[in-house]
Amino acid sequence: MKPDSLILLTLIFLVSLSSTPAEVAGNPGQVTVLVSGQGAPHGVAIADGYVYWADYWAASDRGTVNRIPLQGGNATVLVAERGQPENVAVDDGFVYWTDYEAGFVGRVEVTGGTPEIIATQQDRPWSILVHDGFVYWSELLVGNIRRAPVGGGPVEYVVQGRAGIPSFVIEGNNIYWAEGFIQGSSESQIGTVALNGGSPRKFVNSLKPWSLVIESGYLYWTEYRMGLVKKVSLEGGPVQLIQSEGIFFDQYDIAADSQSVYWTEPRGNIESIPLAGGPVLTLATNRTGRPYGIASDGVHLVWTEDLGGNVVLYTLHEESSWNQPIYLALEGAALALIGIAIVLRKFRPSKRKH
Repeated sequence: MKPDSLILLTLIFLVSLSSTPAEVAGNPGQVTVLVSGQGAPHGVAIADGYVYWADYWAASDRGTVNRIPLQGGNATVLVAERGQPENVAVDDGFVYWTDYEAGFVGRVEVTGGTPEIIATQQDRPWSILVHDGFVYWSELLVGNIRRAPVGGGPVEYVVQGRAGIPSFVIEGNNIYWAEGFIQGSSESQIGTVALNGGSPRKFVNSLKPWSLVIESGYLYWTEYRMGLVKKVSLEGGPVQLIQSEGIFFDQYDIAADSQSVYWTEPRGNIESIPLAGGPVLTLATNRTGRPYGIASDGVHLVWTEDLGGNVVLYTLHEESSWNQPIYLALEGAALALIGIAIVLRKFRPSKRKH
């Protein structure tokens, strides 16, 4: 192939690559109700193009664990049972959940199937996450964090006998938890301990911390019925107040991605603040169904509305149908071809007239 032809074809390829249409689950800023008519949707998670949630008190008077594609479509009931599922976590092809009323922790394949029970006779299991081959959960009122292998096995204590634990997070080899939301608690703080053992200690004082999230070296949290959102560096230092809007009537949830922190307000607002700082932004307002759980994957924001029975999608950014690393590799290869073609063109022997 002649160098000029190679350059032309490569340029055409680059133009077509850059103009590839994006797949968008709604325009940025658009609010879409993915599912309505739920009983009381609570905890929510996003994974691999799907939204998962726990319906604490389903319309049929049976709690359920469910999923729906982010792009919309039909919802699928993965688990239907008599208890009250509260929170969900998704990892490696399984969705895990806590059942607050029935007192057990279970899992099921993300495509459905026969549920597996990981632990029974738990005391009001609430928050849940999966980390390094173990599933962790809190027992809300008695203040324990327990864990078991993801496929089942011995249940062991990680933290025991604290003043109620509604939320916890893991970063590196440390676990952090909120405690003290129970009326009359003598301890109100965020605690921490190493996962491989040691003595629990106070990480920072807080007025009834409720929901925690860690992002980019900072711990963010909301405070139960206080209307406060705060943050502190994992390295320590002063606590920074992000939002203060007076006493709320209920708890609210918090989530984060690499760009922003987000939280729900039971008064009906969804708010956020960039990690880099700036003013608090209101993304959605007057949501009469009472926003509850919230999750983000960096492109989509999803929350539940427990009184309205809704699972709601908010599009943060456009989602390209190209995989970014593949796109960059193809672009680099195309530019290299252009460079080779230019070199060949420069050293191409000139034609002589005889």
